[in-house]
Order: sequence, then C-alpha cells, then structure tokens
Amino acid sequence: MARLSRLVVPGEAHLVRQAVVEGAQPFAQDVDCRAFLESLRRAATEKGVAVHGYVLLPDSWLMVCVPSTADALGKLMQAMSRWFVTDFNRRHARTGSLWNGRFTAGPLAAEHVLDAVVYVELAAVRRGLAYLPAEHPWSSAGHHVLGGRDPLLAGHQALWALGNTPFEREAAHRQVLERGLSGAVSHAIESQLLKGWGWASAQTLAEWAERGRRTTPLQRGRPKSVQSA
Repeated sequence: MARLSRLVVPGEAHLVRQAVVEGAQPFAQDVDCRAFLESLRRAATEKGVAVHGYVLLPDSWLMVCVPSTADALGKLMQAMSRWFVTDFNRRHARTGSLWNGRFTAGPLAAEHVLDAVVYVELAAVRRGLAYLPAEHPWSSAGHHVLGGRDPLLAGHQALWALGNTPFEREAAHRQVLERGLSGAVSHAIESQLLKGWGWASAQTLAEWAERGRRTTPLQRGRPKSVQSA
C-alpha cells in the first residue's frame, strides 16, 4: 500500500513530533539544546513557520506551529537536518541522522491550540524531567508562565485570549498547566495528532480533506456490503 502524503494545512496550527534515533542524545547537553533552538528559530523564520510551543525530550521533540505554505514544514525539517544535525555530528565526532524516520504533523482547529500547547509543555512533567512545566529549561513553558523572552516563539490568538495583559496571560496559562488535560483531550491528541491525522469538527476535517488527502483513519475491517432491495 502506498504511503499517504503528510497532511499539512497551510495557515492552520499543527502538532509536530520528531523521534530521536535510538542511542543518540541530541538534547543531553545544554550547548546542544541551545544550538537546536537557534537552528529551529532560524529555520522557522526563513521557511515561514510560526512556532507557538515546544519541548525537547530525551527521545523526541515536539512543537505546535503554523506553516504558511504546504511545504513550509518539510523545508523547515530539511533545514534542521542541514544545520543542527551537521553541526551536532561535527561537534561530537559522529555520523548519520539523529532522527528516527519521518516526522509526524497533525493539523488542529484553533479551538484546540491551547490544549496542544499544554500537552507539549506538560510532556517534561509526564516524563519525570521536571516537577513543574516551567522548571524544564528546554520548553516554551517558561516563556508562557514566567514571562521570559523567547525569540523562537510567536503569539497565537488562543494564547492571547488568556488575558488582556502579560501578567494575566501568564497567570491564566499557569492555571491551565496546573489543571492539566482531561483523559479525553489527551486521547484525542495521541490518537489523532501524534499519528498525523486532524483534530477538528467533522465539517472542518471534510474541508481539509478536499485539499487532497483524507483527514481521518479508515475504519478497520471490511466495508459492509449493501444488499439490494
């Protein structure tokens, strides 16, 4: 069966995940994390991708972003391989890719953006890397909760809607992180977005599918036969 093309909807938010190849440790040292984020900032700027949330984990990295064109995400990831991977390999005297297979990218409607950002920022807590999201230095949580300036991040309406002032938005974002996500929301993210499918209303998913690729997985099993009257 031919592999489906990646589902990318220009102008819509996406949850992106890239797994790390087994045995590699691209985020074990601060110098590498800083180099990665600088490469990501440069690639996002040059390729037309707005980044709204991210986290670096031992075995993967995730981000919530909005690509301006259908090929912007692919170009960003290609640039990251040219810049960060090449630099990392040179610095650590190694060869080969750091990434395990293709990256996944699932589009989501605007009403789900905050949930996706929270899912990403809570990843470090779920993995035991931090007690609080903002304690993990390599995620967007510090920017959103503590007010630090992160040149990688761009604003999004879903995040601006948390409050009228920076202080209000930071306090509200902290409350959202402390509250966490429901099991249903986490399941939707993990069963849809992290597998490259869309998360939106049925109407929106149908509109996205008209652009050339189905937006939900096929039902398992054989289709039911239609009996003639």
